Amino acid sequence: MYRINSRESSASTEAYYTEKARQDYYSEGLEILGNWGGKGAQRLGLEGTVDRDAFIALCRNINPATGEGLTPRMRIDRTCSWDQNFHCPKSVSVVYAWNHDTRIMEAFRQAVQETMEELERETRTRVRKDGKPDGDRVTGNLIWAEYVHLTARPEGQVPDPHLHAHCVTFNATFDEIESRWKAAQFREIMRNAPYTQAAFMTRLANYLVEAGYRIRRVDKAFEIEGVPDAVIRQFSKRTARIVKTKEERGITDPKVADKLGAWTRKAKNTDVSFVELRGIWREAVTEENQRKMDSFLLPPLSRQLGGSERPRISEAPPEPLPAHDDIPQKRGKGAKALGPASAISLLGSKEVAATPRGKTPPDPGLEREALDRSILHNFYRASVVTEWDILAHAMRLTYGCNLTPEGLREAMKRHQEFIFREMDGIKWVTTQSVLAEERANVKWAKEGMGTLSPVVADHKIADERLNDEQRAAVLHVLSSKDRVTAVEGKSGTGKTWLMKEAVAAMEAEHLPVLVLAPETPAVQETLRKGAFPNAQTVQQLLVNEKLQYQYRNGVWWVDEAGQLSTRSMHELFELAQKQGARIVFSADIGQHRAVERGDALRVLYEFADLKPAFVTKILRQTGKYRENMELLSQGRVLEGFTKMDAEGCIHEIPFETRYRTIAQMYLKSAKERGRSPLVVAPTHFEGRLVTEEIRSALKAEGEIKDERPVEVLKEIDMSPADRADWRTYRPGWIIELLRATPGTQAGTRMVIDSIDYDTGNIYVKKPSGATHNWDVRLYEDRFQVYQADVEMLAAGDRIRITKNGRTEYGRSKVFHGSVYTLAGFDEHGDLKLENGMVLSRDFAHLVYGYARTSHGAQSRTVKHVIVAESSVSFGAASREQFYVSTSRGIDRMDVVTNNKAELLDAVQPSSQRRSAMELVEKTLGAKPLPEDYREELRKAQARAEEMASQRNEEQKQRMEERPKAEMSDAERLREQLGQRPELPNPEQAKPQRKPPDSTRGMQPRMLP
Repeated sequence: MYRINSRESSASTEAYYTEKARQDYYSEGLEILGNWGGKGAQRLGLEGTVDRDAFIALCRNINPATGEGLTPRMRIDRTCSWDQNFHCPKSVSVVYAWNHDTRIMEAFRQAVQETMEELERETRTRVRKDGKPDGDRVTGNLIWAEYVHLTARPEGQVPDPHLHAHCVTFNATFDEIESRWKAAQFREIMRNAPYTQAAFMTRLANYLVEAGYRIRRVDKAFEIEGVPDAVIRQFSKRTARIVKTKEERGITDPKVADKLGAWTRKAKNTDVSFVELRGIWREAVTEENQRKMDSFLLPPLSRQLGGSERPRISEAPPEPLPAHDDIPQKRGKGAKALGPASAISLLGSKEVAATPRGKTPPDPGLEREALDRSILHNFYRASVVTEWDILAHAMRLTYGCNLTPEGLREAMKRHQEFIFREMDGIKWVTTQSVLAEERANVKWAKEGMGTLSPVVADHKIADERLNDEQRAAVLHVLSSKDRVTAVEGKSGTGKTWLMKEAVAAMEAEHLPVLVLAPETPAVQETLRKGAFPNAQTVQQLLVNEKLQYQYRNGVWWVDEAGQLSTRSMHELFELAQKQGARIVFSADIGQHRAVERGDALRVLYEFADLKPAFVTKILRQTGKYRENMELLSQGRVLEGFTKMDAEGCIHEIPFETRYRTIAQMYLKSAKERGRSPLVVAPTHFEGRLVTEEIRSALKAEGEIKDERPVEVLKEIDMSPADRADWRTYRPGWIIELLRATPGTQAGTRMVIDSIDYDTGNIYVKKPSGATHNWDVRLYEDRFQVYQADVEMLAAGDRIRITKNGRTEYGRSKVFHGSVYTLAGFDEHGDLKLENGMVLSRDFAHLVYGYARTSHGAQSRTVKHVIVAESSVSFGAASREQFYVSTSRGIDRMDVVTNNKAELLDAVQPSSQRRSAMELVEKTLGAKPLPEDYREELRKAQARAEEMASQRNEEQKQRMEERPKAEMSDAERLREQLGQRPELPNPEQAKPQRKPPDSTRGMQPRMLP
């Protein structure tokens, strides 16, 4: 694992050297000698062991060689350094503690060294021109001090074995062009942390396999094969505590989760000696697991050949601590000494002299397969990603298979799908297929311009309440001769009113009109309650042939169209072509976009010359509230924020009382207005903190009572690539069928009973108690995955439905996003709602309904909105998020934070994603676009299918020629990544779509 944290003061960095670095947490006073690293350190003459004076000089931004200031900025509040942490998988730490195989230490330190050197090569500094920022320049040098530790922070009095390193990296880099030291830019290093972690893990895994250890991939990491899971859990007490805290607080934001290590940290206790630790650690493991761990005392090759001689640790007398110079030297071309390190034999066992298996050349087929899988994963939610995103996921799939970051990067250059562009110093990537999909949408819209008769000629406005902009928008839609028409209306401008007028005019001309929205909450809470009782989701139209036939040759009006993904728009256009339908979009592209890839409507505006009618006059709010929302809707965040602050709408409250204050606001508003306000938080974590305080306040007021535990299901967010990868799953997770499979009804829930990590088989237990193998690749579009949990619910609680379903006995429907008040429980424990409906106690698809994210709140309108947005959520903040959150109210809006200045910085940048066409067309300048977009789309599809077919033939031939038992690790992983299972009974069980392969998600379906 890799983590990076800033140290904002020299004092905190100095404390690392004086308090932490001078001792391993449990080393009986023996020093862990740090080592200088980086070309910047060499330039300063710093090599070998870190000395105190030079370390402290750098902390204070002083050149240790001259005593003068190092970088120009000498302010006391400057960022002094960055602590880059590299952590071994727990099984590696335990095996090293058990057998003291010094090659494990060598592998770890070399993986750290190579990864730091790669980071160093990408280091940049800010360039200024006339005193203003003018981009970044690569400098390629850093200064760091590496410290290796062998134990974790303790939980209780005893630490766990934990091999990890801290690379204290100083905020300085030498700019050759300006010939001076300057502050380094760590923004990209932080942004690319997932890649850095994957690169470190890849190198470590390769070196361990080379030394003879076998590994198994686990989610985003790996473990040494043969180390019992019970032992890993036994020595992961600190991780378990962090995970428990994460689950208790409902943390889903990775940036917030990364901070939990600091929040849950306990002070060190150095009263325990190594002698005591040896006994404690061994006694903590069962005899059976002791025997399994003792197998690692044999050379790895002997273990593979079934050696029987297994010396016990107790038979090996304690050895003296080895000298630092005994650490093996760095391998490879241009090798240099790794330098001193802590080579302490924690358990005093005999050193393992394993026979290395030797290096094998990388498998080009495996490189290609890993990259294809990474395409599936990354381009599910984005049309453009960084090169680092692609490489990180590809590496996570292939730990220990001798693939390298450098080799994968070269394989990317050879891959036919990738398109590379560099903008603003960042290496961006899209694919031929994603580009072709966007171009096909643009082409379909452009080809339909001016080809039809007006929808309704010479219409006269019937609703006199409509203002001039709304009237113009109605006439724009009704007089359009285009196949695609659009209305761009800001939040609260009355788009629903003008829709009523236009739809009524169409229906008066006997045109079938279907009103749609991408998300269920918008359908249920806005459209069906706003005079469109037959409104449907776009997805329902795409799969419901009866609905398609009913509204053929009609008008399909898509509200909240900014949330349409590129793929959904493509499928909608394809269906409209088939059914002879016209499309009308109404949206506000300044709000949140689709979760899946592509800001599809914005691409049409920019590249298809789609000219929408604009509705900008806000009607939802009045007075100063309206003025503020108008500023935010125009992207003038600084002005809007300043006005809101001056009017007392933004409250800066310390952490200790912030959520209690929000709870009091909530109760007061509910009493004064007769309705509960809407609380919006950027992350589920912050929403959970608010919810806890609101419920505590309601309990104190006697508003909620008779609290009982209720089972709930929390959805596991997965990309299609994750869903088709058995390694993503965990025992105890629940699989619920969305559609029936052979022998199993829709709605059936199955618990993952166990996972065979040798074969990749997942065994699930049905409600009947029967257990069978579940192939996640066969029915990947027919199920959803959840984690079971328990919430305490009480009469008076607000609950929100998270999945469409039915009430007890199927009498009524409940819809995703709907909020109800819980009236109590019946004699069976079923949930009675205030409106008289009853939910089965087994329904489980619900959460507390007090707070929502801005995505979930986008279609809602309430009298009073409270925005909870503190530093724990700034990672999810953006201009669009702030605009959506604050614009939900009619009468009043309050924002509660812990730091106004930081909040302003967080909400000014846009979360707008790049499209493939923006990346390619804008960087090509005036280069003409292809004339036939459909032909380009067909070529992209054919290319992807040809690649998949070639891979399948190669794999089939390999499987026929070589027994599975003789496969290498890489070949076995190739089979697991790419093999397509046979259906149990092809005549009876035909899936609606083919099983996932490496082409799914790379090529869209063709337009007719």
